[in-house]
Formats: sequence, structure tokens, C-alpha cells
Amino acid sequence: MPAQHFAQHFTEHQKVIDACIASLQPASDAAAEAIISCLARGGKILAFGNGGSATQASHLVEELIGRYKETRRPLPAISLVGDAGVVTCIANDFGYGALFERQVEGLAMLSSASPRAAAPRTCCADSKPRRTKARLRLRYAGSMA
Repeated sequence: MPAQHFAQHFTEHQKVIDACIASLQPASDAAAEAIISCLARGGKILAFGNGGSATQASHLVEELIGRYKETRRPLPAISLVGDAGVVTCIANDFGYGALFERQVEGLAMLSSASPRAAAPRTCCADSKPRRTKARLRLRYAGSMA
């Protein structure tokens, strides 16, 4: 009997995992394609978030600039949460609500080649998904509670 409970427990977990993969795979693939496209066009990744998401943003940048699994060239990426001077300056002068917007505005490269330059030159991972000029913003979500 205990073996059946054990097997049933993990079978139920596997069903949840399979459902999560089916649900998240399209968005994950789209995000990966957007990031790859951005980098292939010479853009850079700007990553940011609040609280625990801020540490995730920094970790993403660490992996892109450093090494993930194997040594390769560093990929252009910036975490907008790591510079205490910039964070406190913007929060003090413009309010905390402008913290990331101000940095993205200053650091994002706008494509000036042609009006068709809708392809992202800078890919921002943040909490507000929208396309603005030549910037593509991706949204990362937390757990599925």
C-alpha cells in the first residue's frame, strides 16, 4: 500500500509538471526568440525587477556576461538594480516609480536605420509587457500559486 501512495504522489506531480510545460512553453519560446533576435541585431539586455525579482534580474545578467554551463563570449546585458547611487538618485529626484523607466530611457539603443526598424535593439525584462519604439519588454512572472 505505501508504494502505491508513493507512486500516486509522483504521478500527480508529473501531471502538474506536464501541464506547466504545456502552458509556459509558448511564452518561453517567444521570450527566448526575442532575446536571441535582440542580441543578434547588436542589442543588449536590460534586466530589472523589485524585491526577489531584482536578484533574479542580476542573476540573469551574471549568466549572460559570465558563464552558463560553458565558456563563451560575454553577451551584452545590464542589471538596472545593482548601482545604489543610480537607484537612490533617481528615486530621490524623480520618485521610485521612475526608477527603471529613467534607466531604460538612458541606456536603451533606439534603432535609427529606417522607419521599418521595429525590430528590438534592446530587450528589457521587466514587469510591464509592451513594445515601445525599438525596445521590446518581456514580462517574467513568479510562481503559479
